[in-house]
Amino acid sequence: MDYCTAMSSAPAEPAEPATCDLAGLARRRAIAEAIAREAADCLLGFRGRLTSVGWKGEVDLVTEADRTTERLILDALRRLLPEDRVVGEEGGLQGPPEAPFTWYVDPLDGTTNFVHGLPHFAASLGAAWSAGPDSPPPVLVVGALSAPALVGSREDACGLTYSAARGLGATRNGLPIAVAPHTELGRALVATGFPYDRTHTAHALVGPLERALERCLCVRRLGSASLDLALVADGTFGAYWEPRLKPWDFAAGAVLVSEAGGRVTDLSGGQGMLASGDVLATNGLLHEAFLRDVLA
Repeated sequence: MDYCTAMSSAPAEPAEPATCDLAGLARRRAIAEAIAREAADCLLGFRGRLTSVGWKGEVDLVTEADRTTERLILDALRRLLPEDRVVGEEGGLQGPPEAPFTWYVDPLDGTTNFVHGLPHFAASLGAAWSAGPDSPPPVLVVGALSAPALVGSREDACGLTYSAARGLGATRNGLPIAVAPHTELGRALVATGFPYDRTHTAHALVGPLERALERCLCVRRLGSASLDLALVADGTFGAYWEPRLKPWDFAAGAVLVSEAGGRVTDLSGGQGMLASGDVLATNGLLHEAFLRDVLA
């Protein structure tokens, strides 16, 4: 069964593009994983050695680590995939606007954690595919992220690197991963995140958080959307939700979750994530209950 046939049975997903082939996805996945590892090494070189920390907004930090690592990623994509479009969090933009593949790059997801010495940060890049301006909405198809300061086991002592491509599964440090088997919210550890305008919208965040605290095993807030999604994909979290993200925050992680057997939608259960930035990712088994009992 080829990629397009295999994915056509999921009714909640947008229609798959007829020309998206497994070979092209596999190549981009391998490239993305290698770039994510190189970017993670770059971040480690800055850890504990930052010389400047700036602000992009009221609570949004930016450092030379963000900017240097984004340049590294964009340079690598320009060299290896010059036909693809690239959009970086720190303003990097390259490639033909009409390109079928668009990469969304977050060179340092979890900058605030990084600045304060917390290990929850990652370099992340994910690609969307579109058949053209008159076709169905773009589909997220490839993702990779590397968290160099996290240790999963003795064998993972050099950090965690995740990658996935549509129809090709998801891995952590080269080994297949799968979402958690929980069928009840009360058995699931879940995660959330707060948007940068939270000081002005806190009242809207309280309701779902309160209901999650009441209905789920417990709630965590780690401060890195890409890593939260990766932790849904590898079975650590049963669910993760966050409103008003940017595409570079979740592009890679959304592919990981889908390929690990989970489900990713917007906060109403639709497929408008790229437009709205509202993301709910679960193991699939909890999705309808989460929409009904936590987000409704």
